[in-house]
Amino acid sequence: MVTVIKYKRIIIMSLVIISVLFGMYIYSRIDNINTLITNTSSIKYINYNTILIHVLILSISFLLSFTGIGIILLIMYLLFEGITIGFMILHFITIYKTSGIIYSILYILIFKFVIVFLIMILIIKFIKIFKNIISKIKGKQVDITKTVINCFVLIISLISYDFILLLFGTKLLNIFIF
Repeated sequence: MVTVIKYKRIIIMSLVIISVLFGMYIYSRIDNINTLITNTSSIKYINYNTILIHVLILSISFLLSFTGIGIILLIMYLLFEGITIGFMILHFITIYKTSGIIYSILYILIFKFVIVFLIMILIIKFIKIFKNIISKIKGKQVDITKTVINCFVLIISLISYDFILLLFGTKLLNIFIF
């Protein structure tokens, strides 16, 4: 059982790495980068929709995880997060040159690392829920309450982290603008 979970983690981490590289590729293919740079040279806004988007995606994917569709939805969201990470890394390096590397690392650590990590764990939990549902349909005696409670705790953690980012994220990140 431990090796199966290990392979799931390796596959999910590989998907994140591939999506980050794809985000970098997308950024390198943009023709009019100067317009993009002048429009986003500093972070002075707070995106209030992030919490709503996370609540919608997480609750819909949780409900659909009982059918297996939620797993696919959450994997697609994880790939989206990876693409945005890759895009932002190259964007910050383009804007801030050498100090952009440090800035992009700080951005990832503050805004994306916890979210991506919790989503990766949530995908593994969703897969476990789906397997337990299949086992229950086959007639085996399986208790899924512990896994469902773990998923609720992870979802609440993600939403709480969004609130923390809403209150302190951009202020903390703007401290490090070079």
